[in-house]
Amino acid sequence: MKRLLLALSIAVLVISGCAPQEPTGNDGPKTEAPPTEAHTATLAQTTAPQYFVPLARFPDGRFFGIAGVRMTAWNAETGETKDLGHAWSGVLSPDGQRIAFQGEKGLHMLEVQSGHIVTVTDGSRQNGSFLNPGLWSPDAKKIVYMYVMEWSSDYFVYNVETGTSSAYEFKNIPNFLTAPVDWLEDRLLFVVHANKSRTGEQEYTENGYRSDLMLADTEGNFSPVTRLEDGQFVHYCGATRDNDTFMVLVREEHGRSFAGLVNPYSEEIKRLPFEDNPVAGSISPNGKFAIFITQPNPRQLSVGVFDLQNKKVILEKEIPGYERPLDFIWDDTGHTVYFGMPGENDNGVLYTVHIN
Repeated sequence: MKRLLLALSIAVLVISGCAPQEPTGNDGPKTEAPPTEAHTATLAQTTAPQYFVPLARFPDGRFFGIAGVRMTAWNAETGETKDLGHAWSGVLSPDGQRIAFQGEKGLHMLEVQSGHIVTVTDGSRQNGSFLNPGLWSPDAKKIVYMYVMEWSSDYFVYNVETGTSSAYEFKNIPNFLTAPVDWLEDRLLFVVHANKSRTGEQEYTENGYRSDLMLADTEGNFSPVTRLEDGQFVHYCGATRDNDTFMVLVREEHGRSFAGLVNPYSEEIKRLPFEDNPVAGSISPNGKFAIFITQPNPRQLSVGVFDLQNKKVILEKEIPGYERPLDFIWDDTGHTVYFGMPGENDNGVLYTVHIN
């Protein structure tokens, strides 16, 4: 390249007869940006225990999940399982030290090492509503749980250190078909449905007119992350480690979906060039990759991995089944992600995607 530039410069000087000028600050040659690293990805599968679908991962590498109605720790390398007790559902704390689990008698908290159990709230129902374990705070010191009713939910925050619960109230928006989807430092992230259209209509609709992501502080004040149009409904697909980028899927009225990235302060969704009707997905902690599950037909799924820096699909492969995975488990490097699905003969399947 340097020889070519030198030859061109000499030719120009010969033709014009002009002497070279001293270069100015902005007239010099521009350095080309180095190409980003090319990546590939592989997909592997491992047979999991009967009825087991992984939900999270312990610090020692074992997977946590519910097998039927039993909380289970499973070592995918050795096949060893450990029964942690009866539960309808459970949520592992971020530090892997506790499990908030729900059963017939309410919401409880299991200390994994000691086996000690503390009751958070009695009863799986309250005034016709159903209990849901909810979300842990990032520091594993609090958990938000809820009693879900037909159109709204009653929310409570349980403090692990004090053993007390306090009500969480909505201050500036209606509490209509709401669900917490993440806890980011000192803020909660909700999906909130609208009971009124953009043009002011307010009639009965099963899912409301639209849904949006909203950030809420500890006092119950909400601010929008997205501002979707009527007929659009958001599905949250996780955040980067620095909480500066969220990934979402947006389902539209005609049944199609698109994927996008949104900054929590801009409200603008930047659509990703992934047009295969994604039904589930997740973004890596480092923000470099995204995984998608698409559904080409009612009984067929496909997994795809997208390189966000190069804007390129680096893996696309069909997988059996029709129930989309709900949980994607990334390792700290952001180059390996796990997800589970029901398999044949009532066994679960653990899929492992490794990005090179």
